Amino acid sequence: MGTPAGSRTVRTRWWPVISARVFRAGEELTDVAVEDLSELRSEPDALVWVDVTGGSDEEIDQMGEEFSIHPLALEDCHHQHQRPKVDQYQQHLLLVAYGTEAAIHGEPTRLHELDLVAGENFLVSFHQVPPIDAPAVAKRIQAPSRARPSWGRVPALCRAG
Repeated sequence: MGTPAGSRTVRTRWWPVISARVFRAGEELTDVAVEDLSELRSEPDALVWVDVTGGSDEEIDQMGEEFSIHPLALEDCHHQHQRPKVDQYQQHLLLVAYGTEAAIHGEPTRLHELDLVAGENFLVSFHQVPPIDAPAVAKRIQAPSRARPSWGRVPALCRAG
């Protein structure tokens, strides 16, 4: 039996709201507790990536506090339907972009907002659905340096205009 015309498949939410990963010295730590982020961020050469999927106002605020996200950038992360843009702040950048979800049964293609805050040694991604393919992103982060830009450029990007 197929899905009746005009009906939608209900997707069950199976992903965590906040998923944290730490990359350092060629290793990846997954399932990092939010409470441990401050300590891990203080380690030299550590890169922290936190992915917030469908976070509540409290969870978004918690990330704002942990990463000292500028109040205007955090406000954009709270409210969907921002225009695509890059805003520069003293300690980080905010990138607002859109991804697409393929049409199902003739429905129109859907756009999904993705807000990224990038700082000296961290990246925080905020989005609703679908979740980011974290293993694919992690694989690119761990690729040999000739296959990706140096993470050492991230601080310069945050300071440059």
